[in-house]
Amino acid sequence: MNKTKTTSIGFTAAFLIGVVGAASATGTPDDDYGYACENCPSNWENLHIDGNNCGGPRQSPIAFSFGDTRGQGRSRLKVDFGHELVSPEETTTNIEWGNDNSHNTVRFNGKDYAFQQFHFHTTAEHVVNGERSNLEMHFVNKTPDGATLVLAVFIETGDKNEAFQPIIENLKGAKDPVVDLRALLPEKLAAFGYTGSTTTPPCSADVDWRLFKMPVELSAEQIAVVEHDILEINHQFDNNRPIQNREGRAITGPRHRHGIPKHARGHDDEYGDDHDD
Repeated sequence: MNKTKTTSIGFTAAFLIGVVGAASATGTPDDDYGYACENCPSNWENLHIDGNNCGGPRQSPIAFSFGDTRGQGRSRLKVDFGHELVSPEETTTNIEWGNDNSHNTVRFNGKDYAFQQFHFHTTAEHVVNGERSNLEMHFVNKTPDGATLVLAVFIETGDKNEAFQPIIENLKGAKDPVVDLRALLPEKLAAFGYTGSTTTPPCSADVDWRLFKMPVELSAEQIAVVEHDILEINHQFDNNRPIQNREGRAITGPRHRHGIPKHARGHDDEYGDDHDD
């Protein structure tokens, strides 16, 4: 009896292992995702989640060079950011700092977007002129009807940045920080733009991206703190999605300064897309 029972359990275990292995080999994981296979980005399009668009068109991130861009025309970006109490929330692959009742907004092409949350990717997801920055920071903003605008900040090694220090201290265990959201952005808001998707499942489409041309500097020590926590969540893997096909999408870019109305010069928060700084 015992021998038969042991054989039955062994057969069942072997069968289940075979089934699991077959499912993994065919790339049909469940709703878990990450950056270490078998649920790594190459398998995201097979995830069993609602609205999965990871295998769809117009995906993000992308690679481009300054020479790929064209003038922005009348597109306007007005950033109305100030101080915000933000609370961290650990997700499957990241830490998001947000406030459900934020009064900080961005006005873009006649629409008002409310700030939702910011988070980091290491290394940067977008590649510009063949280079990746140490970090890429995303500010996610939404309209009441669900339209999404993401402001991307490239972060490079340099001097210590006091505006980011409340976030660093929070990662070290301090209480929820109050941050000056505007101070986390570059001084000048000249930006590149295109239409893409979110960079994590379900890879939702029709996201407006604005990637600031001017990077922000953090000290090596500050960057190391952010990288440590992201890598710890992701089993020592970077949390950047591989570059996606541009599919001929237009990349808008800053124009020369003479293309800006005189009254707007110096007001980067409103005419940020039109600057070539």
